[in-house]
Amino acid sequence: MKGYLFISEKNGKVNSSESDIQDILRIYNGLSNVRVRKVLKKDSQCALFTFTNEPNNINYSYGKYEFATSGEFLYEESKVFGELLKSKDQDKYIANLGGINTLALLDENNFTLWNNVTRVEPIYWAETKDRIVVGTRAILVHLLAYDTRTPVYDPLAMGSFLNNGFYADEQTPFKGLNILEINRKLQVCENQIKINEIDNFEEKLYTLEPNEQVYDELTQSYLDSFLFLKKLGLPLTIGLTGGKDSRLIAAGLKYLDIDFKTQTNGFLTSPDVVVAEKIAKQLNIEHKVRTPASSKDIIKFDLFQRTINTIKNTEGMVYAYENVGGIPKEFNPKNIMLGGQGGAFIKGGYSKAFKINENESLETFMIRAFIKHQEFFESDAIERYKDFVQEKLLNESLRLGKEGILNRFYLTHRGGRWTSCSRPYYTARGYTYSPLFENQFVKRAQMIDTEFGKNDEIIYNILQRIAPDLIDIPFAEDRWDFEKHHPYHENVLKQWIERKPVQATSKLSGFNWRKNLLKTSKKQLEEVILGNESSLLFDVVKKEKVQELFTEKVRTPSDYDSFLWSMYTGSVLLSNDWYNDTERKSSISIKVPTKTTKKISGIIEEIRHIPNKVLSSKNEYLKLQNLNDMTSLIKWNIIPESVMYFQAFDGAFTTPPKNYVSYSKVKGKKAKFNFEIEKISPGTFDLDVFFIQYNKEKRVKSEVENFNINEKKKIYTLEIPLVSAATDYKIAFRIKENSIPNEFFVKQMRIEFLS
Repeated sequence: MKGYLFISEKNGKVNSSESDIQDILRIYNGLSNVRVRKVLKKDSQCALFTFTNEPNNINYSYGKYEFATSGEFLYEESKVFGELLKSKDQDKYIANLGGINTLALLDENNFTLWNNVTRVEPIYWAETKDRIVVGTRAILVHLLAYDTRTPVYDPLAMGSFLNNGFYADEQTPFKGLNILEINRKLQVCENQIKINEIDNFEEKLYTLEPNEQVYDELTQSYLDSFLFLKKLGLPLTIGLTGGKDSRLIAAGLKYLDIDFKTQTNGFLTSPDVVVAEKIAKQLNIEHKVRTPASSKDIIKFDLFQRTINTIKNTEGMVYAYENVGGIPKEFNPKNIMLGGQGGAFIKGGYSKAFKINENESLETFMIRAFIKHQEFFESDAIERYKDFVQEKLLNESLRLGKEGILNRFYLTHRGGRWTSCSRPYYTARGYTYSPLFENQFVKRAQMIDTEFGKNDEIIYNILQRIAPDLIDIPFAEDRWDFEKHHPYHENVLKQWIERKPVQATSKLSGFNWRKNLLKTSKKQLEEVILGNESSLLFDVVKKEKVQELFTEKVRTPSDYDSFLWSMYTGSVLLSNDWYNDTERKSSISIKVPTKTTKKISGIIEEIRHIPNKVLSSKNEYLKLQNLNDMTSLIKWNIIPESVMYFQAFDGAFTTPPKNYVSYSKVKGKKAKFNFEIEKISPGTFDLDVFFIQYNKEKRVKSEVENFNINEKKKIYTLEIPLVSAATDYKIAFRIKENSIPNEFFVKQMRIEFLS
């Protein structure tokens, strides 16, 4: 952990000392063994404090200049500092600087600092009548700005926190404390604050239509993001799952010939383990599987102590539901936390997670999504969030569109708030780095139209360049989004089938002790949330409504789990019990229910390509030509007076198929038949599709669905439940009488069998 604090006094000298910084970090953040360095400037009216609990020393002094930093650079700090001083355009240099960091520069009378486009390394600032304070720790900035050791809170700022468990806006819980927006430069000169964008990054957001060159450059930027790991030179172990992000990290490490190992948590048959084993084998890397230990019958935890730890680790800006562990005792220089965190930055952010109704306004959606419990809140708290949405988002909605707004909102407020507040816990324990957070890589990715991240094309194209053999290894319970339901091109149908997701066929009944709070922890929650009649919490939430959660029978109590965790965390914060060594008996024992195995329905048991050679015409006027395994040409030249049929598999409709039994066997409980129609003629027509099921001797069931063929090219799907007696099936296509002459292709027929 590295950080800094700058103080500019308006009417006197800086009296704060190194021990003040150490005391605040110890009492309010739980951090001991922190070294602090103080530099006074301008007749002692300005001071820069740098602090760290890392073992390595950094030379911050360069002649009359002093530097400070948080986070990590791709190169040694001395190189970065020296190059910045030599650069003719410092903003341009910072705009092109790599890593996960902030950087500050102090000369005789001017303090300047820069963050980057993710702000996962945050900067806070406050101005009072006496001083300006800027720094990387929220509580440190707040307390020294107000010259107090008792935090002054702003309860009405907590609206989004109480709804979401983090600040989904620009607010903080402390009076007068601001967080610097992304990609900004903040200057303090002669006790004046000036904030500007570093470059025109915001103007370029999501404007780029990617081509091969764009993906080449993005891939190189991704590979460059690993330079910090090469510089560090520590042994690396990454968690490998069946998803996309960890696969991308493993691919980068392997491509750059960085030595690493992998591990996966799960049972040997779980999809994550099955897929991870395939990836490790393909990359020829060491892989260990950690099988979960037998579940405990009883889970014991201290709700109050857990919450205190969370508040200290996240400065009260993430709720205690999250697992951010105990207080780090010291920095371990041999430990590095490395993983695929930040993957959503290149996958469309919230545009992938949320869907806005077509007729729903952005403002309505934002309130619905991030102020979920409006009925509990005082109107002032709701109005603050509405003001934020209108000021920060609505003005940009026409330029970026709803999808772009949701993408950027994830960047600035999930990454720039939730991650930035959770990250200090990990950086205080050891080196913490994810290439997917790296400034230049994220910056390039965020230039690309949101749709290409949302549909996984960005990740796909990077993998195609550095680890093409990993593209066809299936995912656990997932596919590439651009081919989620159908192959992205008819020529890759067979590969698409091979990429069938690895799915669990059964699951153990899940149990999350952090949920069902009204059942397991009602007494402890009520004692803290409602125990203080004058709690500042009730400036923002309606006490009478909150009481209903504890006094009335709640129909769906699990709907309020997140809200209860947030209120409990907020109550402990506002009480000041979190740093006053307050003791409270809050141990909770929860009996873990016996796990039972439940079979999952709807699992894809097989995807089978149906070659076009099995198609034949049942009418002399209906011409059928099988062009290849994927495509057949169908046409008729007269207006038929009777219906015309063509079919998959041989024989009469009343009897089972004989010649194509390797394709016609059924399995599972449900079938999905997919086929593509590409029209040549402009006219429309109706196509009835029959799915006929047989036992070994006769037809047992026949179902039909009508499709109006009016689009140039489209994939159609017929879903059919299978009868238990069925062993085989046929497909029949019927063109109705009096249909105008037409010509079309039938392509990429396939059938999926589901459990």
